[in-house]
This record gives sequence, structure tokens and C-alpha cells, in this order.
Amino acid sequence: MWDKPTATVENAAAEAILSSEMFDAWKAFIRGETPGGAGVPEWPEYTGATRATMIFDTRNHVETQPQEAELRLWDGVL
Repeated sequence: MWDKPTATVENAAAEAILSSEMFDAWKAFIRGETPGGAGVPEWPEYTGATRATMIFDTRNHVETQPQEAELRLWDGVL
């Protein structure tokens, strides 16, 4: 996340790409922009209704209501 990939791991090249993509998204967010950058698709604003969540992986993508069943367990608690 801080653009400090581990050079000694088996998938170091993929980790370096992912690290850079995540770091760019954080930098945009900190600047008050929509989080994004190269390799990061459009990321809609998070709302309680959609819970648009970026999944950073070998193919970055947005999921709506990820892990909805688990999140529903917290309804009324928080």
C-alpha cells in the first residue's frame, strides 16, 4: 500500500504493480480527488446503499455490497 514492495517474494513483479496502483489511489484520495490511477477502474462514491468497494487484486474491480451477509450481522449493533 505504501509503494514498498518486497523484492524477494515469488511474485515480486506483480506485487510491485499492485503496490503502485494502491499508492496512486491513496495519493488521489488524500488530495481530495476520486481515488484512482493507472490500473484502477472508476470507483463510485461509497454509500450505505451501495457500499461500492474497490477490490485490489490481479484485476482491480469494484464490488457492490461485498460480503453483504456478514455485514448484515452488524445491523443495529453499530
